[in-house]
Parts: sequence; structure tokens; C-alpha cells
Amino acid sequence: MLTAIFLLLLAPRVAPGQTNDEAMTERCLARMDTLIEQLTELEQAATNSADRAECIAENLDRIKGLRGVTVTAAARLPALLADEDTDAIAAERSAIALACARADKLAAEAAGCASTPTPKPKKRRPSSEPAAPARPLSTPTRDEEVCIKQSRFAELLRKAMDFAPDPQKPTRNATDELARFAIEPLRGWKPDECVTLDDLCVTIARALNLKVLTPNDPVSCCQALRDEGLPVDTLFPRRLEGADPPLLIETEIRAFLSKGYAAPLPSSRRLMPE
Repeated sequence: MLTAIFLLLLAPRVAPGQTNDEAMTERCLARMDTLIEQLTELEQAATNSADRAECIAENLDRIKGLRGVTVTAAARLPALLADEDTDAIAAERSAIALACARADKLAAEAAGCASTPTPKPKKRRPSSEPAAPARPLSTPTRDEEVCIKQSRFAELLRKAMDFAPDPQKPTRNATDELARFAIEPLRGWKPDECVTLDDLCVTIARALNLKVLTPNDPVSCCQALRDEGLPVDTLFPRRLEGADPPLLIETEIRAFLSKGYAAPLPSSRRLMPE
């Protein structure tokens, strides 16, 4: 399974009288404030394209949310350290480190926002329409009855990442927990909807903090996974041009998540190459 490794990109410089946690938080918040200022200016400059401005604003809001996560986690640390609650301490430090890493990636996504929105997946034909020709026995059935739902995918991904839950809200569901860090499909989590190949590529690219040429394009996210050596083509059906992205089933996603990759890695490198 994937192993969660939440580390800062570089060791923080600790000023006299500061703890490592305080230095880490200060550096993280300063970076986020810079990104928020830059994206605010970018949004204001996008007055000639409502789509681009909206795309930038969405990523800006997510960074502001990550800033809130960081402030909250940092505020909890002193009491947890005093109580020597090691599990909760690790969870809060992980939250801060992940929030920092995700903020930079969201800023990159905002900078790459296009003037036209990413097309939404086409609606599939209602079940009352004539069924498609029978598939070969070796090909798994792919329909809304057997597909893996996004809520289940989120649960598997959270478990694969060893994602420590928010100590103050340990019962928060997986989709909400991942969404706190903007680890989600392009349209956000839709718990009752099927997971498509596009959903998987975007979500995993975000979880791993991969460098993606066009972050808001699922095809580009899938390519980033291929470049990383992840078995997109061997475990999942092909995404045919002009067709809906294929629906995925749980056995495929379980196989994918069992390959032993770490998330998130600032370097975007595999920890356990074959």
C-alpha cells in the first residue's frame, strides 16, 4: 500500500526562541500569503475571460482553505505536545506539511487555467436504451451497477495514504478529509457517482503532487501518472478519443493502490521502483 510521508520540502530555519513547529508554520503561512497575493492579482487581470477568472478563483479559495487548515493545526500542537499525544501530533504536523505542498500545486494549476472550461463528462445513456453489444468474457462489465463509487474510492485512497484523520473530527468521511487538501476530482467529490479514469488520474496526480503539464486536463494528469511509472495502461481500459472516460471497478483500483508508492512526495519520485 502507499505509505504516507508528510515532510517539509526543506528543513525550516529556526529563529532564536522558536520551536521547529513554529518555524515550519511561519514558513508555510508566509508562502501561502505570497501565493494568495499573486493569485488575487492574476484573477483581477483575467477580466477578459470569465472562465479563466473563475478557474483561478476556485484555486485561490482552496489555498485560503489550506491556510485555515494550517492555522488550526498549528494552534492545536502546543496542547498536544504538552499531553505527549504522539498520534495526534503526527497528524497535525502531517496536515501542515501536506497543506504547504498542496498550496504550491494549486497555484501552478491556477496559473495554467485556460480561457475555456474543461468539458464536463458526457451523460451516459439511460438504462432503458438498448444495451450495447456483449463484451468478451475477459472484459469486466462496466456500468453504474458494478462501478466503484467515489465515496469508496476516497476510502481506499485515504487508507492507502495512511492519511491521519483530523484529531478534532475523527469521524469525518474520506471525501471531506481529502477535499480539505484539494485532493479530489476536477468537479470535486460526488460520493454517489461512479469513478472514471479521468477522476482517478486527476485525484492521484494531486495526491502525489505530481508535476502535470496541464493540471486541469485529465489526459495530461493520466500522462503524468505514466511518466511516473504508474500502471495506468496495464490496469485500466484505454480512454478513447471522443468517448466518455471509462468507468472503473474496485478490483482495478485496489490493484493500482497496492503498488507501493508513497504520497505525497515533493520530489514526485517513486519510493519503491520495480
